[in-house]
Amino acid sequence: MLTKLISHEWKDTFKVPVLLLTITVLLSAASLVYFSVADQATADIDLNVRNFVLYIAYILILSGLSMILT
Repeated sequence: MLTKLISHEWKDTFKVPVLLLTITVLLSAASLVYFSVADQATADIDLNVRNFVLYIAYILILSGLSMILT
C-alpha cells in the first residue's frame, strides 16, 4: 500500500523538480559557454563588473532553485 502511495505521489509531483533541474542544467551550460568565451584578464573595468554581476546572479539563481526544490 505504501509503495502505491509513493508511486502516485511521485507521478503527481515529478514535473516541478524535473523542470527546476532542467533550468539548472541549461543555466550551467550557458554560464560555462559565456565564462569560457569572456575575457578574464583584461583591464577593462566594465567587463570585470559584468562578469562579477553575472556570476553573483548565477549563484543566487542556483541557490533559489535549490530552496524551491527543497
